Amino acid sequence: MASGCYPNSKGIGGLGASVFANNPQYEVQRNNHFEVSLTYIPGNDNQFPQEFRVAVSEVSFPEWSIGDITLYMGNQSVKVSGQPELGDASITLNDYIGIDLENRLYRWWRCVYDPQTGLMGLAIDYKTNMKLIMYAPDGSMERSWDCYGVWPTTAPAGSFSYEGSDKRTIDMTLKVDNMYPDLDARSGIRADAADIRNKFVGGQRRWPDSIG
Repeated sequence: MASGCYPNSKGIGGLGASVFANNPQYEVQRNNHFEVSLTYIPGNDNQFPQEFRVAVSEVSFPEWSIGDITLYMGNQSVKVSGQPELGDASITLNDYIGIDLENRLYRWWRCVYDPQTGLMGLAIDYKTNMKLIMYAPDGSMERSWDCYGVWPTTAPAGSFSYEGSDKRTIDMTLKVDNMYPDLDARSGIRADAADIRNKFVGGQRRWPDSIG
């Protein structure tokens, strides 16, 4: 019954979390449902990009920021957009011995600069492209970001300690020339968002045989 300060109140059921139940529109993106892949990795054989994808543990994609220009007139001012700038990407990989991960990453970095000879590489020889794909829990509704002109600024390294026996990881910082999302990628590998909504009828999820 509505009363007091809340004359239109319908109780907690009108505002509670039940809105999220059995509603595919509010399925949250999990931050561990992703893949990172490189088109190819300079200085290495063709098989390494697949092994690189499996070795990825964490990734932080770069962010766009836009500077501003201030225009003055009398005692007032306005701001308009200035030059855009793209930050760095960072990636953490598990150091798998069987695929010789550290040395393979070093071969890529050595395409940028070879400390043994003191020579720098050509951009065409050390830049590659990178893709981030995010999946829904069932593998559908993928989102995709593409990075172009990717190259490492740091040589693969890591830390060691006698105080524990945790897995060893390798951190790298990557420069990126350009990045933007593939806005047509939401159809995903299994079903698009509209198709998923159509499979929810009366709170029951009904998948067709083609999806399983």
